[in-house]
Amino acid sequence: MTSRTPSMCRACARYTPGGTGACEAFPGGIPLDILVHGDDHREPFPGDKGVRFLQGQSADQIEAFQDWQQTFGGQ
Repeated sequence: MTSRTPSMCRACARYTPGGTGACEAFPGGIPLDILVHGDDHREPFPGDKGVRFLQGQSADQIEAFQDWQQTFGGQ
């Protein structure tokens, strides 16, 4: 069994799934501070060009956001 650090990115409607590590805000690759270390991308982040987290509506995206909140204490 493998475990994965919960990522806000997996809950975002702007995320590009499939292991690319990219999204609308960071097409060249999501910074590790957001992707792995739990930074809250509902807040501005250098280089995001004003494109921020947008909660996805699938059951998986909602669960991913809840996992992120439990791990990183996001509000």
